[in-house]
Amino acid sequence: MATSTWHYRHHPRARVADPIAHTERYQPCALSSEERAQIVSAIRDGWHEQRSVEQSFYDAFDAGRPVAS
Repeated sequence: MATSTWHYRHHPRARVADPIAHTERYQPCALSSEERAQIVSAIRDGWHEQRSVEQSFYDAFDAGRPVAS
């Protein structure tokens, strides 16, 4: 048994009174819908030119327009 498992079984975390589901939490690094659209566009453009997703990323990176990694 991992040390962390043993620890949390013997010292459980305090319960939160009104928990927020992880899908509803604020994500400061989440991509905006515009950023997602740019990524999808770059991938689709790359597919039309027979390039992989990875190659499309590196092409965007080399051109100085990466949206996300």
